[in-house]
Amino acid sequence: MWLIYVLVMWWTGFPIAFAAATTTLFIPMMLALAGIVLRGAGFAFREYAETYAQARFFGVIFAGSSVITPFFLGTVAGAIASGRVPADGYGDPVRSWLNPTSVVGGCLAVTTCAFLAGVF
Repeated sequence: MWLIYVLVMWWTGFPIAFAAATTTLFIPMMLALAGIVLRGAGFAFREYAETYAQARFFGVIFAGSSVITPFFLGTVAGAIASGRVPADGYGDPVRSWLNPTSVVGGCLAVTTCAFLAGVF
């Protein structure tokens, strides 16, 4: 829920920066979106699973998407922080988020989300 709030505030408050980031970082943002959708689907379908194997399968989908979503959002933050998103929004769609800074940002986002999940 808070991710949607942050994206809407970024979109309405800084539309030029949002456009530049979404055009350059389209791949990791779509992978994060897929993770958000799979997380919700895994959570919902696990409740209605008929067998233990199905429930376990949906649990694996939920767990995997709970890792990939913050990772790709962290790579987006790392790409922006490292200056790999040009102001015109036409940066390299692959190398802009596949670099050491972005990968470290993704790993930090995963560990932060895991810590917060454990604390709360």
